[in-house]
Amino acid sequence: MSQPPILLDGDGMVIVERVVAVGKFESAPIKRLLQEIPDGKTIVLTGGQKRQTVLFLDSGHVVVT
Repeated sequence: MSQPPILLDGDGMVIVERVVAVGKFESAPIKRLLQEIPDGKTIVLTGGQKRQTVLFLDSGHVVVT
């Protein structure tokens, strides 16, 4: 049986098995990586709140929460 998805502040869900790495949005290395992500690969699930966490998925997508 697969693991349940992670609930992200009620604004969306990500399947646990797809997450490769997690980082803090405010860190300089994460900010540099985000600048290199191609258009259409970033998913923003902040719901108008301050950005705090970045999830890197096995598909090459990046989720900002």
